[in-house]
Amino acid sequence: MNSNQTSARYNPLKQALLLIPVALLLLNTNLAAQSNPGEPIIKQDPRIDTLVARHIAHNKANPTLEGWRVQIYFESGNNSKTLATNARERFIELFPDHGAYLSFNEPYYKVRVGDFRTRMDAEGFRQMVITEFPNSYVVPDKVLYNRLK
Repeated sequence: MNSNQTSARYNPLKQALLLIPVALLLLNTNLAAQSNPGEPIIKQDPRIDTLVARHIAHNKANPTLEGWRVQIYFESGNNSKTLATNARERFIELFPDHGAYLSFNEPYYKVRVGDFRTRMDAEGFRQMVITEFPNSYVVPDKVLYNRLK
């Protein structure tokens, strides 16, 4: 047997390099076993807690998100405020579980109802109210996320 065949079968440097990852793995499991068993060790940057606190504060200050509502009234004119208020009150009597919102964007009074995350949900609700409010239609709007249906 020549020396090339012997060195191919036994190379101490190669075996040492193979043993290093195994030794590190055993050392790591030994260190983990010394901590409380069953209790996870969480290592995180303390700035993460700051970001979470900012996110919570932002959500409390801005309780709306992009969603959909059904507009049941849209009018301008002399009696439009009274008519809008009447439409809102009538809606609340018929559907007390859904929010009704009166707004004024000069020169129009609008009554929008419901808080829906998707257009499909708003369309389904529109089908329920269309007999009482035949001119209703779905519009994108800022909705209250704590009232989402």
